[in-house]
Amino acid sequence: MKNFIVGALIIGVAIVVGFWIAQPIVQYGASSGPTHYNMEYFYGGLVQGGVKTTLSTASGATTTLTAAQICDSALVEWTPSIANSSTTFPTSATVVSQCLAKDGDTKTFLLRNIGSAASTTVVAAGTGMILLEPDGQNVVIAGGNVALVTMVRASSTAVIVNIDELIDAD
Repeated sequence: MKNFIVGALIIGVAIVVGFWIAQPIVQYGASSGPTHYNMEYFYGGLVQGGVKTTLSTASGATTTLTAAQICDSALVEWTPSIANSSTTFPTSATVVSQCLAKDGDTKTFLLRNIGSAASTTVVAAGTGMILLEPDGQNVVIAGGNVALVTMVRASSTAVIVNIDELIDAD
């Protein structure tokens, strides 16, 4: 019985000490390089950047976005010159080689049709891209609307693209 009480006391003390001694947070200061394995806190907020790319579609023509335009841009705007123009994403291989280096990497940007309400644009997937659309209608971006596009690398040969058309508040 005495050994049982001593063992219970030791376990109890170990539990109390374990809760009492907190894990220290190590302050690293500046973290150099592109890879960070430690938890990071951004107390001042985080702003993600990118350029604004403006395209125009010639009458009756289609436009193909380049991997550089997708990887570098936070906003891609276009003014379709006809009612039913089309915009095609690049192949998954080019996007993978330019900005989605490993499986699970993501790129999010906005596509904005700055044309009139009658000028719609159909968005098409490039080779190796799997196009997802929540309601089945998001591949048609109406004039004045914005689409939120998220690309996720699934493998070295496949990129999943989620498009969600939003109404522009402008």
